[in-house]
Amino acid sequence: SCRFVGGTRQIVGMASDMAVCRTLVLWLTMVVAVSEAANKKPLFEYDDHYVMLNDFGRNEFYRRALSRALATCGDSCSVLDVGAGSGLLSMLAAGMGAPQVLALEANPALATLAEQTIKRNQEAGSFTTSNVTVVAELSSKVGLDRLPGGQKADVLVTETFGTMLLGEGAINFVPDARDRLLKEGGIMVPAGGCQYVTLVEAPDFAGTLSPAHLGGLNLTSLELLQDSIYWKATVGSSRSPLRSLSERLCVLEIDLYQDTRDSVPSNHTYLIKATSSGTVHAALFDWDVWADASRSDILSTAAGSRNFAGDVAWGQLLQLQEEAAKDWQLGSHPQRLTVKEGDWLRVGVEFIARGISIHVRVQRAALPDLEPGKVGGMPAVGSPARIRSSNRGAMIEANELLLPV
Repeated sequence: SCRFVGGTRQIVGMASDMAVCRTLVLWLTMVVAVSEAANKKPLFEYDDHYVMLNDFGRNEFYRRALSRALATCGDSCSVLDVGAGSGLLSMLAAGMGAPQVLALEANPALATLAEQTIKRNQEAGSFTTSNVTVVAELSSKVGLDRLPGGQKADVLVTETFGTMLLGEGAINFVPDARDRLLKEGGIMVPAGGCQYVTLVEAPDFAGTLSPAHLGGLNLTSLELLQDSIYWKATVGSSRSPLRSLSERLCVLEIDLYQDTRDSVPSNHTYLIKATSSGTVHAALFDWDVWADASRSDILSTAAGSRNFAGDVAWGQLLQLQEEAAKDWQLGSHPQRLTVKEGDWLRVGVEFIARGISIHVRVQRAALPDLEPGKVGGMPAVGSPARIRSSNRGAMIEANELLLPV
């Protein structure tokens, strides 16, 4: 149990139940943070939209995808924009002749800005024959009666992807909107995507992994503080070299036409070969989404695929790596994983809060009798005992409760 002293900022846990207490403290901390930031949009500030609007490759991808979709469904095509943000995708659809567009944006202040921008462009003659309506509401709270004519949409478009493919929780709300508000046989834009992981050697990044000898002082015992599970660095438009030591591995493929939050596994393991010799300093996360089932038109966050604005908006994530034991546990002291080209490795991937976060561990593998690729699951493994921060696995339930809210 927990005893509260002087409000939520001082909480004392009874020793017999400290794990439960820590979980409750984490949950309450998130509740307090959300309550104190009630007038702010969770996860994003308005300036995030500036850089996204200047990611010209992203904008052109959606323009092409919407053009093909609208040509398929004809002159009476209606479009539902989930997570409309600035309203750009709604305006693109309207400019291509969609007679009815409904833009859903949960942030009321941002929805107001989108409405003003749409009105300005309508008055300027950019799409005089289209009716674009902005609704400041979560898609999960919008019923069929809010759609034009009470009819389901022909096209559902969304750009609700984070630095991780599912980092904005899209798998929690996009399938719901699809199943309730999109016509049977309707078009999803994009059609699907994949989260990728690549093992990399990163010399500059490696310099942050181990405290140096400074003025004759040996600080290497502080390596015990290394967090190889939760801590991740966002990189993008960086000149720091990254050298791939593995193929780019698709660890989570999402079909937006049929997948739901229950389609995301708790974990998977993969058998791969090292493609070069070196030290595995980190796992690099990036993703692709494809416009339609042909997968011929792809929007990617892979290094070098975005302009500067796109790198700022999305970037990629790096997660520190060390060698995991056969039981996937990490040792009492970080052990660097040095590989030679052709070495077999197992990559264990944990999907946290339905893929909002992903953790990777790597271990050596004996000469396999299996083909490379997905080879099964892994046991539940907790945080290394040496990590001094709270076990963030306790936040899974809180994430699943609060992020959709």
